[in-house]
Amino acid sequence: MNDKFSELNGDEKQGGIQPNWIVGVVIITVGTVLLLRNLTGFSFDNWWALFMFIPFSGLLAGMWNQYQVNGRIPTGLIIGGISMAFVISIFLFNLSWSALWPVFFIIGGISALLGSRN
Repeated sequence: MNDKFSELNGDEKQGGIQPNWIVGVVIITVGTVLLLRNLTGFSFDNWWALFMFIPFSGLLAGMWNQYQVNGRIPTGLIIGGISMAFVISIFLFNLSWSALWPVFFIIGGISALLGSRN
């Protein structure tokens, strides 16, 4: 009976970090930043970009799970993580897209180099 209950609640561990736990931590972090903004006047103009950490945390959880299962992280996840972290940084810190777009060429080159390894 406990097995049926845990299936319904999603408590079954699948060997790795639970995505719900990560999403919860991200939401708590976003709430904390917004609360600090309201209570102390902390100015964070691009607070909405913090929500981009939700899919990013899922990507990191996928990397961790792949590492635990296979002993390595697939190249696509590495490049996706680097790209996503770069885009999040541009939005969070209000950086200039026009100055930083060549970084995507660098990321593409790294992807080509890493894609050739087995």
